[in-house]
Amino acid sequence: MIVIAIILAGPVEAVRVNVSTDKPVYSRDDTTVTFMIGVDIERNERVPIQDLTLRINDIYKVCEFAVDGSNSCDGITITPVDQGQESTGDLQGTGEGFFTPSDDFKKRDVAYGFGYGIEEENKRAGKDAEMLYQVEWDIADVPDGKYMVAIEAHAENGDTSYTYVSRKRLFHLNFDNEKVVDGAKASIRASGGTVDYVGLLTDFDRERTTLNSELRSFTFGTQELIDGKTFLDLYAEKEDTTKIKMQVDLRGNHMMTEFGPDRIEVDGEAKVDFQKTKQGIWLNTQRVGAEEPVRVQKTVQVKMIVEDNTVTVMSDDAVIPFQVTLDVDQFKFG
Repeated sequence: MIVIAIILAGPVEAVRVNVSTDKPVYSRDDTTVTFMIGVDIERNERVPIQDLTLRINDIYKVCEFAVDGSNSCDGITITPVDQGQESTGDLQGTGEGFFTPSDDFKKRDVAYGFGYGIEEENKRAGKDAEMLYQVEWDIADVPDGKYMVAIEAHAENGDTSYTYVSRKRLFHLNFDNEKVVDGAKASIRASGGTVDYVGLLTDFDRERTTLNSELRSFTFGTQELIDGKTFLDLYAEKEDTTKIKMQVDLRGNHMMTEFGPDRIEVDGEAKVDFQKTKQGIWLNTQRVGAEEPVRVQKTVQVKMIVEDNTVTVMSDDAVIPFQVTLDVDQFKFG
């Protein structure tokens, strides 16, 4: 918990590689799968990204491409949306990955020495990543089935090299017209309740939370899946002038533990925008206790449980752990 306190008190350092698909299931009518690939570099970090690798089912389809998107991959079209901002200085980046493919995947802090690297861009107009690519995969000759996509971002300077790795994203090619059967739907509106904790902060003096969620279950072959979107908006403050603002945006495919009128439990990846300020108080013509503002934008694993007229949203993320309990205002299931 001490590590969490340090991270929330100052700049967050992490390199995150993300990949998403434009939909979870593709039919024979679809000619391409569209991936969005992002490399998010936090402030105070500069990383010498040299190239990236797209992996579908590990080795079924492998495409290495340069920072400018150039490649020689059959059936793959890569369009750079943003290639990042390069600068000179000390090179360092913390993120999940490996030095060699035989290493365990884990979070490491890697120093690359001095040189050119990609850094956080200012005035990004809402973009989530410093490097962003749209990738189209031609699936005309691809067999149907279940596929997993992942991205690797390779960084190197001098004798030091490291590969940052994304989480795998699941999608399906349903070319045999296996029936997709819609199931139940849930609509949830909630507010009030309690901000149990955000990081090490608890016992807020004033709180305001709202949640809107639209979920649907469907069966694809023999698999039961959940699709939908959930948005949590949170504001909390303490008498010492600490203020927290956080938005949690959970959408797309979710893992389903339970989905019924009495209890819903789902897990999924959510985009989080966290802001913390503390202006301090005036004491003898001086402002005392002020802190530098902190802002963190990242993707985290989130669990949502709906039961007994309450909604609990929680994450055990290492940087922004949180738990919020809200009162259900409206619940429809059917």
